[in-house]
Amino acid sequence: NDKFLDKEHRYRHSTWLEFMHRRLTLARDLLAEDGVIFVSISEHEHARLELLMEEIFPGMKVGNFVWRTRSGANDEKDWFVSVDHEYVLCYANPGFSFAGSKKARPP
Repeated sequence: NDKFLDKEHRYRHSTWLEFMHRRLTLARDLLAEDGVIFVSISEHEHARLELLMEEIFPGMKVGNFVWRTRSGANDEKDWFVSVDHEYVLCYANPGFSFAGSKKARPP
């Protein structure tokens, strides 16, 4: 929706949230009993999206993962800020479980 909305538009976040609300509500209604949804987002809208997902998927949060989007060093040598990641929000219905085997804990 960013290409249709000016970055200086006063209500750009509200417009984006309404856009996402309709789609996430539909996704929730289509989610199987053991279904899971992963949503990738940059830090620009992460906080707003997480609040929205808590409203749409109450009590269904599995986790919030950080995903590295590129390799290499940070271009900003004077700053110690990472600009090479995004967030992946994970919400699931009660029947969902991660498949796999448990790892042994180190002694």
